[in-house]
Amino acid sequence: MRLSVIICTHNPRPEYLSRTLEALHKQTLSKAEWELLVIDNASHLAIAKLFSLAWHPNARHLREEVLGLTAARLHGIREAQGQLLVFVDDDSLLESSYLEIAKGISESRPELGCWGAGCIEPEYEKLPPEWLTHYEYALAIRQLDRDLWANIPAVNRSLPFGVGMCLRRMVAEQYANLCQRNSVRRSLGRSGHSLASCEDTDIAILACALGLGTASFVGLKITHLIPERRMTRRYISRLIAGKVESAVILASLHGLDQDNLSLQRFQILKFKYLFFWIRYLTSGFSVHSRLALSSVRGKLRGYKRLRDLGLLSQNGFDRRQTFTGTRTGIPKAALSSKDEHQFSPP
Repeated sequence: MRLSVIICTHNPRPEYLSRTLEALHKQTLSKAEWELLVIDNASHLAIAKLFSLAWHPNARHLREEVLGLTAARLHGIREAQGQLLVFVDDDSLLESSYLEIAKGISESRPELGCWGAGCIEPEYEKLPPEWLTHYEYALAIRQLDRDLWANIPAVNRSLPFGVGMCLRRMVAEQYANLCQRNSVRRSLGRSGHSLASCEDTDIAILACALGLGTASFVGLKITHLIPERRMTRRYISRLIAGKVESAVILASLHGLDQDNLSLQRFQILKFKYLFFWIRYLTSGFSVHSRLALSSVRGKLRGYKRLRDLGLLSQNGFDRRQTFTGTRTGIPKAALSSKDEHQFSPP
């Protein structure tokens, strides 16, 4: 089996998951070349009883009782037989050529360890409010005008989103090994009502730490189904706070932004939060002020978690807390010199 498609789902909207499966059914890549794993992540109603996979000769229903996207993906990684893994969300529609293009990239671009869609368009359940267009990035919506690739182990625009993410088995297995040893890393990703995230960014940065690259290709296209409940101020506020909090944890995991991960910075953030709260009140409770406040709130929560874990230095950069290379679990010697440079176009 050359390719494994993994869908992780928890109490999905039936019509959305049905459309996701139908889009996979229409893939141009022969079904003999890929398997389909549907991971039921502790759904109230058993997914295997609701959705038939009889249309695919290499499909399996699996059940993961530990709630959380990361736990479900780790289950999929353990069960997958392919050398290329593709994560598909239960509310996303892959364009019919997606798997065929992804497979071609895996064969023609051996320097890449992780890649994904450069074109992710929304399909809203109802007409979205005008203010939402400024925050579509939080909903994993993107429209790149060209392919982007890099091998810099840091946050950059080439990093693929989790929806439609493609990764080589060696990256997936290394990620699974690291998760087994690190409960903080396992906490990234959605779980129940939690809107934690950045587990996809964690995987992509890990690929770079392994000496490979990341990329987003405009030829890989996805339609992301957005229900009405995800278009409210309250939801977007919680989503942004969860993303920013997770980004702080991610920075600590990979030894990024060490100069700012300090108790001193934590105290400054408290005053910054107060300032943004006052600005929100004086703005007449504007949506943009509220979401800016949510961002600061998320960062403050992230710093609080690091403080409670003893991972904040006293006054900025503390060499005893740096784990360049080894923080990701990869020996520093394994990082090649090309990690400081972007790839040149083929």
